[in-house]
Amino acid sequence: MTPRNEIGTKPVRKNCIEKGDTLRAKGTLILAVIVTFMVAACPSIWQTKAAVEKPSADKLFQKAESLFEKGSYRAAIESYNRLKSAYPEFEKMPQVYLRIADAYFRNKEFITASAKYKNFLQLYPKDENASRAKYMIALGYFNKIRPIDRDSRMIEKAAQAFKKVVDEAEDGEWKNKAKEKYKECMKKLGEKELLIANDYYKRSKYKAARKVAQRVLDKYPDLGLNEEAKRIIEKSKGR
Repeated sequence: MTPRNEIGTKPVRKNCIEKGDTLRAKGTLILAVIVTFMVAACPSIWQTKAAVEKPSADKLFQKAESLFEKGSYRAAIESYNRLKSAYPEFEKMPQVYLRIADAYFRNKEFITASAKYKNFLQLYPKDENASRAKYMIALGYFNKIRPIDRDSRMIEKAAQAFKKVVDEAEDGEWKNKAKEKYKECMKKLGEKELLIANDYYKRSKYKAARKVAQRVLDKYPDLGLNEEAKRIIEKSKGR
């Protein structure tokens, strides 16, 4: 009697498995051919995707400008920075750097804005907006002055920065604005000196009061402070 293993179902099962493997291999090959054909025949699909991912410099600039005008300063900064990275040779790049600084300033981030204006000046020292950038740096210091702060260092810093604009800028808008702000800073410094003089007087330190009041007359003349300074000097005499 012939053993069942020689004529049973095992050889048939093996043949089925082999046929299945062959069909799967053919299917994989056909699928690969189809995909290759689609890639070769339809390059516009991939080109369109690339175009969407990287808009033109002008479009990025327009988007950033629109966000800036709407007051979305954080989003505008992101768009300007994206433009800087994608198109470093963009013809309006000086304006991009200046707008980034302006956006930080409008967002009341004065320290960062100052750093960005300085970066702009390093890259484009001869740009037509250089005087404006210097003025904005000074204005950033000015906006950080606290009315109740007896420390005059921030006022002095702002005054020096405005004076630099006055000395270096050509005649025009920014020089005129800097003159006014410089005068305002000097008046603030004089007012703080008068507060000190009055404080000395209240504590019966008359000699010190006269000395500080005289300093106001010498350093801060024609700012509307002379009358008060003279009054302190006069009432401190002989005491």
